[in-house]
Amino acid sequence: MDMIRLLPPVQDVTTSKVLTDGSPSLNVSWAAVPGSGITYIVCYSTSSGSTTEPPSGASTVTGITGTSTTLNELEQGTRYFIWVAANSSDGQGSYSIRVSQTTFSVPGCLTNLIISPPP
Repeated sequence: MDMIRLLPPVQDVTTSKVLTDGSPSLNVSWAAVPGSGITYIVCYSTSSGSTTEPPSGASTVTGITGTSTTLNELEQGTRYFIWVAANSSDGQGSYSIRVSQTTFSVPGCLTNLIISPPP
C-alpha cells in the first residue's frame, strides 16, 4: 500500500510593498514546509475570498521553488489578498491563512513645472 504524505499548511506568510520599474509590486515570503521536491503556489486577488481559500478567478503563480516571490504589475493603491500553499508529487497542501497588503500609489509625472532661480 502506498502511503500518501499530507502537506501541512504554509505558515508565517508576510508581505511588503515595493516599486519595480515604477510599477507597484508586492514581495511575499513564507516559512518553508519540510520535505523534498516541495514547490509553492501563490494565489492573489482583490477579492477577499475566505480566510483559508482564495476566491475562484484568483491569479495564481505556480512552481515556486524558494520561499519568496514578487507579484509584479499590480494596480496602484489597491488591496490584494494572498494565500500560499505547498505542493509536491503527493498533491497540494492546504492554503495559508490569508494575508493582505495595499500597493503603493505611484504619483503621475509633473507637467508644466517651471523652476525659477531665487530673486
